[in-house]
Amino acid sequence: MDHGLVVPGAQGAVCTGIWDIASRREPWPFLALYTNRRAEAHKGLWFEDDIWSSSYAPSGGPALNVVPLPSHPEYTEEYGRYQPEDEEQFLKTCRSTTDLALVVPPAWTDEQTLTFLRSAHSLRGVLQERFFDRRGKERGRSFREVLRPVSPRGGWAFMLFCFDDIPVSSFLSDDPADIEALFQAVGADKHRFEKW
Repeated sequence: MDHGLVVPGAQGAVCTGIWDIASRREPWPFLALYTNRRAEAHKGLWFEDDIWSSSYAPSGGPALNVVPLPSHPEYTEEYGRYQPEDEEQFLKTCRSTTDLALVVPPAWTDEQTLTFLRSAHSLRGVLQERFFDRRGKERGRSFREVLRPVSPRGGWAFMLFCFDDIPVSSFLSDDPADIEALFQAVGADKHRFEKW
């Protein structure tokens, strides 16, 4: 059974905690970040260096395309694999993405990651409804229930969603110690959160 933590806001603290967990659990390069390749157009917009092209790690295979709206299969988004060199570069990539970003162990294949990404995209609307409804009140359904179909089924995965410019971090792991470490690092008790 997977364990999880969902925290709105606190993006820097969450990403620092993810880097710490990945560097403890995984061999170098610790993690792989997948997000829409349009992030590369942000070159230096917020930061002095080009964080995207310097961490881009092409797979060598076919383009990593995701159809975010199943009802419109003609619309695809190309995702890229990025492997930040250090924690500072990872924090900058997390802070500058406005699309769904998925961070996974570097051993995950592109196909495994794309399957997970497609599942996460299919839940984006439900997650946004869960986060807030039109009146700003929370819905009764838990994040755990909503995220169950995208469980990494062993290992860990970190998803970063942005809803109306509010970052929402979702971390899933097979190890409850990872969840507790991230909870402590983020000080999630100071934020609205859901932990299981």
